[in-house]
Amino acid sequence: MFPSAPEWSFADMPDLSGRVALVTGGNAGIGKVMCRELLRHGARVYMLCRSPSKAAAAVAELQSQLPASSAARITSLACDLSALPSVHSAARLLLAHEPALHLLFCNAGLFMCPREDLTEQGYDMQFGVNLLAHAYLIRLLLPAMQRTAVNAPQGAVRVVITSSSGANFAPPEGIDYVTLKDSAARTKRYNPYAAYYQSKWANVAYTHGLAAHYPLAAHRVLFVANDPGFIRTQIWDWQDPLRRWLRGMVLYDAEHGALTPLYAGTAPGVRQGGVYVPWAKEGRSRDDTLRSDLQDKLWNWVEQELGGLPGL
Repeated sequence: MFPSAPEWSFADMPDLSGRVALVTGGNAGIGKVMCRELLRHGARVYMLCRSPSKAAAAVAELQSQLPASSAARITSLACDLSALPSVHSAARLLLAHEPALHLLFCNAGLFMCPREDLTEQGYDMQFGVNLLAHAYLIRLLLPAMQRTAVNAPQGAVRVVITSSSGANFAPPEGIDYVTLKDSAARTKRYNPYAAYYQSKWANVAYTHGLAAHYPLAAHRVLFVANDPGFIRTQIWDWQDPLRRWLRGMVLYDAEHGALTPLYAGTAPGVRQGGVYVPWAKEGRSRDDTLRSDLQDKLWNWVEQELGGLPGL
């Protein structure tokens, strides 16, 4: 909650000319700062956003802040992460524009959704958006990223998954699977905080699972997780004004929040399966995210849920 001053800054990012980056939730908060810095350092950036009007406003704002040469390299794509067919459409459209993809930032997330909020396919809204939709996006785009990695410098192609310190407060062994789909048992056991915490635990455990299933030596793609910190963004909008004010006294701005995911995505020396914490340094996650049996349980659940969905 109160990390020491950062020793790494946006100025330390390498030149990203010729590289392609995708940022989910890139229209606001941390994601928008990430898009700005990726553009400043030469990348071509695709911003995934549910609302076309909000995406257009964010793109216009970024273009007003950047030189014309940088501003021309951003494109928004409509994607509703609560609807898996929309994820498929966005991935297909991206690859129609770009055969290569170097950086995938799974940044978008939801917090404190009521029990009644379910995705289009009937999953818990927080787990469906924070984990499952991103797992589907990775599944769709990973073949293109593996092809990109063949001709890219070692470590240049990365999937960066955003977790949270909330992962430390997940239920025992990470996930209460009964709460992931609508049911009478879910109705009795659902807690919005626990639902968020388990989705963020899953972000880390799934990152470790990806690293185990796609070894760096064979696939050349880095999978890393990050905790961006206690950041003042729209994720807190559900709270009443007093609580928002109190949170605002201890929250950091989105500029700080973008440091750790951008470090995980661009800095040299980032470790396969690593977890990076505020500000831009390697940390560790809860011990049970490293348990292979729990990773496998989550991996198999995701594979089962996504198994009947189309690929590209």
